[in-house]
Amino acid sequence: MPNTRLSLGDWVDEPEALRRVYELSMQRLIEADSKMWQVPGLSLTAHASCDRVLLEQIEAMGVVPPMVLREGVPGAPHAKGLARLRSTLVWVAAMWAFVLVDALAAAYALAGR
Repeated sequence: MPNTRLSLGDWVDEPEALRRVYELSMQRLIEADSKMWQVPGLSLTAHASCDRVLLEQIEAMGVVPPMVLREGVPGAPHAKGLARLRSTLVWVAAMWAFVLVDALAAAYALAGR
């Protein structure tokens, strides 16, 4: 196994520089850990978007009864109420709601209340 220790002996007399290197390295480590957990989720989401397009195209050809594609296909099931909304629309709306609540909480905290 290769030696992975860095020689920091030249920096012993510069504690501020070492602290800055430590802070930057810690930020990169945290970002790498965060991305390690995000990539699988993003990958699955991208695959689901591609699958939706494929399913819609097959349904539009009339090969199978429509389940995903609900518009423009004779005999397609027509959902009622909230079930008519696409899940991506609901997800985006929920994310914007979180952004709005976070922004209001930040504004409230900055106002010193």
